[in-house]
Amino acid sequence: MEHRRVGLAAIPLLAVTLGALPSARAQAPERKTVVAGAEYQAGGFTKLWLGEDYRKVWATPASLEVLDLQKEAGGLEPVRRVGGQQTKGLALAGADGRAYTFRGLDKDASHLLDSVDPDLKDTVVAKMLDLLMAAQHPASDVIARGLLDAVAIPCPPWRLVVLPDDPALGEFQQDFKGAIGVFAVYPMPAKGTVPGFIGATEVIDHAELYKRLQAGDGDVVDTPALLKARLVDVLMGDWDRHRKQWRWARVPGNPGWVPIPEDRDQAFARYEGLALAMGRGTDPRFQNFGPKYAGPVGGSRTTGPSRTGSCWCSSRARTSWRRRKQSRRG
Repeated sequence: MEHRRVGLAAIPLLAVTLGALPSARAQAPERKTVVAGAEYQAGGFTKLWLGEDYRKVWATPASLEVLDLQKEAGGLEPVRRVGGQQTKGLALAGADGRAYTFRGLDKDASHLLDSVDPDLKDTVVAKMLDLLMAAQHPASDVIARGLLDAVAIPCPPWRLVVLPDDPALGEFQQDFKGAIGVFAVYPMPAKGTVPGFIGATEVIDHAELYKRLQAGDGDVVDTPALLKARLVDVLMGDWDRHRKQWRWARVPGNPGWVPIPEDRDQAFARYEGLALAMGRGTDPRFQNFGPKYAGPVGGSRTTGPSRTGSCWCSSRARTSWRRRKQSRRG
C-alpha cells in the first residue's frame, strides 16, 4: 500500500504558514525570527549512523508570532507546568473562561536514562539521545491539525508561537521566556456561558472512559470516529498512540464518546541512519516516514489497556512480524 509523498521541502513553509494563521485580534501580532533546534545539526559521521532526519528543518529560521499574554483570550495567566516526560508545557487560564496550553518544541530525552543508569546523563549516550530528537518534525502538531480538520476529527487549533520575556509569566518566566512551541485552547466541556470544545458537555480521560465502559451502563465509543482517527494515525506514521494520548467528549446528539487524539510528537517521524535501520529489526517503532508503509506492526501503538500499561503491540504480533521477516530473507 502506498500513500502520496509529503513534500518534505514544503513542510517548513507549510508549518510557518499554518502557525501564522490570522487571529481575531485587530492588530498584527509581534513576530520574531527564531531557530527551533540548531543543536540538532551534526556532521557526516553522525548523520550516517543517526540519520539526516529533520535536522535541516529544525535549523531553518522561521518568523513566528510572539504570544501576547495581555491580549490573547482577554489575558492569560500561567497556572502550572504540564507535559509528558520529554515535553515542557504550561497550562494557562484565559480571562474568557477557557483553559489554554502551551507545548514546547524542545525535547528532553534524558529521562530515558533514569531506568538504565542516571550517571549516563553526562556522557556521549545522552548526547546521542538528544540528536535522535531530530527525527521528530518540529511542526508535527500544526501539520496534523490540517489533516485532522479536513476529515472532521476533533483537534485543538494549534499554532506556532514564541513565549515572551514577560513578568506576566510569573514564577515560570525564567524557564519559559523565549520558548518556542505550539499554543491552543485546551479541550474542556461547557461551563456556564462558556461553550465546550466541539460543543462537548463532558470531557473525560482514558481511565474514566474504561470505568464507564466496564460498568455496562450504556456508555459506548463512537467507533466510526475512532476508526477514522486511527486511519489518519497510520497515514501520518504516528505510532505513539497509547491510551493516555486520547480524551473523550460527550457531544449532544451523539450517543457515543467522541475521541479527541492528542500529542503528535511522533507524527511523520523519520528515524533514519544505519543505527536506527538495524534497530528496526527488533523494534519496529523506529519508523521512517516516506512514500510507502513498512508494515502493519510498529506503525501505531494500541489504544486499549495492556499488561504493561504502555504496550505498543502484543508479543504475539511482534513474534509473527519477526517470523515473516525471517521467511522473506530465507
